[in-house]
Parts: sequence; C-alpha cells; structure tokens
Amino acid sequence: METRRTTEAILRGARSRCPNCGRGALFQGYLSKVDRCAVCGEDYTRIRPADGPTFFVLCITCLLLIPAQIVTFHLAGKTS
Repeated sequence: METRRTTEAILRGARSRCPNCGRGALFQGYLSKVDRCAVCGEDYTRIRPADGPTFFVLCITCLLLIPAQIVTFHLAGKTS
C-alpha cells in the first residue's frame, strides 16, 4: 500500500472527496457518509465521525444567526 501525503488527503477530504483518490464522494446526503469510495473502493467504515459534522454545521449556523438576531432586537428596541 502506497503512503499518501497527509496534507493532500486533508485537502481532498475538505472538498468532500475521497482522501485516497480525490474523485469519489465522501457523503451520500447532507451529513450521511458512504461506506466506501465508488471509484477506488477505499473503506470508510473504520472512520467514526461521531458528532464532528453536526458540530461544524451548528457552529456555522450560530455564527450566522446570532448576529442577525442581535441586530433584529437592537432595531426592534429603537422602534418601540
């Protein structure tokens, strides 16, 4: 088995592509991952993401909604 560079695998994974070949998809839905790469057959069943993807989606959502909520409450307070 050939050794792949860690940086290259991380960049491929960040693009939701197979860390091994860079062509297959990592996800079949919004947050559900596939069991193996459709292109090279890399097995993903040993990888357990736990709550990682959910955590990042929650952080991004909070970063967008909290400032919008603060602005809304601030503007609503000035009009009443």
